[in-house]
Amino acid sequence: MGKWGIGCLVFLGVFLLTGCADYRALTQDLRYIEAVNIEYQPLRGIIKGKGHEKSPVVIVLLQDEHANEVLGYRVVEQPGAFEYRAKVTPSYMFAFSDVNNDLTLQAFEPYGWYKIDPAVFDPQSTSAEIEITLQAHDKNSSPPPANLTRLAETKLSYIAGIEVNMGTVSSLEDPIFSPEQSHKGMWSPMSFIWDGGAGIHFMQPYDPAKTPVLFVHGMDGSPLNFKYLIDNLDTDKYQPWVLYYASGFRLGIQAKGLFNFMNTLNSRYGVKDLHLVAHSMGGLLVRGYLNQCSELGGCEYLRSFTSISTPWGGHKAAKIGVEYAPAVIPVWFDMEPDSEYLSDLFKPPLPNQLPHHLLFGIKQNRLVGFESNDGTVALSSVLAYAAQDQAVEVKGFNEGHVSILQNQRVLDKLHAIFKRYDEKS
Repeated sequence: MGKWGIGCLVFLGVFLLTGCADYRALTQDLRYIEAVNIEYQPLRGIIKGKGHEKSPVVIVLLQDEHANEVLGYRVVEQPGAFEYRAKVTPSYMFAFSDVNNDLTLQAFEPYGWYKIDPAVFDPQSTSAEIEITLQAHDKNSSPPPANLTRLAETKLSYIAGIEVNMGTVSSLEDPIFSPEQSHKGMWSPMSFIWDGGAGIHFMQPYDPAKTPVLFVHGMDGSPLNFKYLIDNLDTDKYQPWVLYYASGFRLGIQAKGLFNFMNTLNSRYGVKDLHLVAHSMGGLLVRGYLNQCSELGGCEYLRSFTSISTPWGGHKAAKIGVEYAPAVIPVWFDMEPDSEYLSDLFKPPLPNQLPHHLLFGIKQNRLVGFESNDGTVALSSVLAYAAQDQAVEVKGFNEGHVSILQNQRVLDKLHAIFKRYDEKS
């Protein structure tokens, strides 16, 4: 959580009077988001097939059955349930088992079709509407699309046709990671997306000999918050990745997005090991992603999850914002204590017995409230019992909510965690 996010939560009433953000711009953004949610509906379904159950599946949305126009694609880690947000128009959904991970349909890879007819298809249904059975070429009643080219050359998009970064090599010095830009991600999330920074960035070219560490920032934050940890990461063994997202969006959408991103990167690079490090609200996003892993399967590459100063019980100021702000940032609904998102967060177990290390700070700020806190959030939220119950370690540091990311002991602890589970993999 950046300094603006801290201020807007803790001193919300002051910001309402002095103009913490341009509420007119936020209102316009919310109207656009509402329109996008109406136009782009979740298409839910299931992929079935035998023979390649552990191979990733590429789902392609086509305007016509010849693939003259590819509307987009997704990668899921294996056959099973999926969700694809897209326009419900007369179109075709084509899927194939990508056995050799090259995003190209080969003669030995089974495939299947589904024709989307808006007249009979109900995207609002909570049950799986789409069913695609993958079959070998000689057993398929319909041939594959004649003009389907290598999908690696197709621009990947997830939100309303807007491109996202998928392994772009970037520097923390890039203006896209600036506090001004991350602030836009909270107060004007669609504008943030249009600017082109969203997605997963690599801090160095991909190296299969090094284990990725994915850093996930919090509300109003950016990868720049992790500069100390990234600059001092043991890059002989590890390669830093960062998720950059519009922190004003609902957490459930962000969690599904991360699940899709990681499926794509795993298909592209064959990730064998990965560590997760999340700060503040980023831990809530990551936990939602892990629930996707539990529900839909896969994610076997995960080795550890470390949360730092995550408000597992939400923040009371978010409830004030929902009730009194002239325009409500969508993520505030999820950050309210007892929100539906938080209430469901710990119902599934962590996937594949993934170890969760819960780190937190104890340097208090009396201005935040009467409860014990780390300068931003109450320790009762950071140390919510449900989170502690699923953690393998709970460890405190004499730091504040943000300063904890510049602590040598925290850096040493992360390296110890990585080493511990690298040796077991």
